[in-house]
Amino acid sequence: MALRGGNDEGARSGRPAAETARTLPRLLDLGADKCIPCKAMVPALVVIVNSENEVRAVLSAAEAENLPVTFRAAGTSLSGQAVTDGVLCVLGDGWKTIDISANGEQITLGPGIIVSDANDMLRPFKRKIGPDPASQNTCKIGGVVANNSSGMCCGVAQNTYNTMTRLRLILNDGTILDSGDAASRVAFAAARPDIISGLKTLGEQTRGDNQLVDLIRRKYEIKNTVGYSLNALIDFDDPIDILTHLMVGSEGTLGFVSQITYDTVPDHPFKATALVPFPTNHIAAQGVQALYNVGVSAAEFIERKALATVEHLPAMKPFLPLLNKTSPAVLIEIMAEDDRQLDRDIKTACTAMIEAGALSNPVFYKEAELQAGLWDVRKGLFASAGSNRPQGSLMLTEDLAVPIDRLAAAVDDLRLVLDRNGYYEGIIFGHALAGNLHFQMHADFTAPGELKRFEAFSSDLAHLVAVTYKGSLKAEHGTGRAIAPFVELEWGKKAYSLMHSIKQLFDPENLLKIGRAHV
Repeated sequence: MALRGGNDEGARSGRPAAETARTLPRLLDLGADKCIPCKAMVPALVVIVNSENEVRAVLSAAEAENLPVTFRAAGTSLSGQAVTDGVLCVLGDGWKTIDISANGEQITLGPGIIVSDANDMLRPFKRKIGPDPASQNTCKIGGVVANNSSGMCCGVAQNTYNTMTRLRLILNDGTILDSGDAASRVAFAAARPDIISGLKTLGEQTRGDNQLVDLIRRKYEIKNTVGYSLNALIDFDDPIDILTHLMVGSEGTLGFVSQITYDTVPDHPFKATALVPFPTNHIAAQGVQALYNVGVSAAEFIERKALATVEHLPAMKPFLPLLNKTSPAVLIEIMAEDDRQLDRDIKTACTAMIEAGALSNPVFYKEAELQAGLWDVRKGLFASAGSNRPQGSLMLTEDLAVPIDRLAAAVDDLRLVLDRNGYYEGIIFGHALAGNLHFQMHADFTAPGELKRFEAFSSDLAHLVAVTYKGSLKAEHGTGRAIAPFVELEWGKKAYSLMHSIKQLFDPENLLKIGRAHV
């Protein structure tokens, strides 16, 4: 059931926020106690919200019924952040706001804006926002902030955490904070002294623990979205700055982000793209490490099994004669401020690829149409591999990150873990320049033993990445439901306890959560 409310000034369509709050309690029993098999969930209620007042009304009514609220933007992450059998709070059209300032150097966005739409508005300024997820044509800013999503060229430096300048948010009790407004900061401190004091204390305790500080700094040298953004406690002293940065990557479990301002980044007009085949996964990963050392904008690893799903695309035709049964490829993009610098960078990258063992001399294309064709190879993997799965099965996808100097070994081990657990059809690809690997597979959880097999695989994977490689089980998609049981394994007891302290401070009633309502 979907319920659409109005806006702050009155009803846009359907029921206004006040009526939503009155009606919500008697609708909440729809499905809340049903037994949902496997991992499927049906929300007790789906509420479409278009304003801050509507969000506050939903939070108030849900709290009265002791049912959790889960926020959903586009839901493209596919890691289980936007599912619940409680109240699913879906963003309507009221959040599609864009304001460009400082000659394109800043942009203020509502959480309902699609990433590519924001970049389209910034293109005349030769700017873009830092996060550049592969799903940018469909994913929304709300999810990008909630997951601290990154992407192909974003790396660590240009994610939301590092490029936002202002955040407007709503806590579970309806308190609003606009971090860019001095009066709002003062009012918030007066309204929630417990939050201010608690964050100040947690920050001081964390910064005073050298062992914990070292762990946190190491964890965020690579992409990492597992658990809460503990780096906020050591990067900032001001409690409100800590608060806003904790919200990034919190998957809506600490509060609701209603607006964000980004410092934009340059969108260099001079670009060149190449698809470079290698004889094995290991050698290709070594090639990526070489590219990391010489500096390129993006290096996308694509395993041979993944390439097989997109062989029908026109851009693949010139490369098919070069590929054997195990040949992966690396999609490389170089961006520069002018054409002369671009040519120098191309020459350096070509030398690095040949020395690393590429199967052919790399050919870089500057033509936009040819570049788009090569990127279609990478961007088409998700849909092509997903369409090949057996009817009735679910598509599963996760992402991880390891230190770049261990990438080659990690690629080999990830393939072994997939095969050892019977996921032979699984494919590996990803933003390898950041040590970030994705994998995609399928499963039918109605089949006997399938859930047990998946659980064994998840445990195997968790120990490989978190223990053996000291990496991140989730690099850029947010923790999600599948990885939530392994947060303590990756972070250790002390850091995991700190995350619980943060949740207790913000949301002691556990009103904001993903997954099951009764756990």
